[in-house]
Amino acid sequence: MAIIDPGRIFGAEPATAADFLPEDMVGEIVISGRRTSPAYFGRADSNSYAKFHDTKGMLWHRMGDIGHIHDGALWLRCRKKDLATLPHGGALYPDQIEQRINDGIGSQVCAAIVADGRLTIVLPSTDPITSCGESELAVAIAQLGVEARVIILNGTLPVDSRHNSKIDRTALGQVLARPLESA
Repeated sequence: MAIIDPGRIFGAEPATAADFLPEDMVGEIVISGRRTSPAYFGRADSNSYAKFHDTKGMLWHRMGDIGHIHDGALWLRCRKKDLATLPHGGALYPDQIEQRINDGIGSQVCAAIVADGRLTIVLPSTDPITSCGESELAVAIAQLGVEARVIILNGTLPVDSRHNSKIDRTALGQVLARPLESA
């Protein structure tokens, strides 16, 4: 396992030692081993991006996850597609913020996204914790060190059709971008 710059595209050129990030630097997780498949089955268009070789001839596979290695342990930050830039320019690793909020306020599930240029925490109305209201939840979340707008979404959070427990942040952003319908 190793970490590379998530924006680095290799194409036909091999990865050099300089392409692999040092310990504690955050980037995209890649793996290599004797069971690393040389190609996707039926998805040849993805191979040129996801599969690459290094100068020693080892085959590497991009995992689509962001993380870092510390003392030999791999630490997952989030899926690459869920990485967002916060308004002040820092990175939003939603999995970490969501876990902190769920543990801190006792929610079952929440979603952290950037919407309208602000860090936004979305909780489904199906979660009992939402009965206290958005403003009280915003105060509780701020006490955890997370300054964010809080929105209670009517119903459940949209999930990825391939992984029914993973939040579909793209769909959630689209839901939040829609104007509220008048009753």
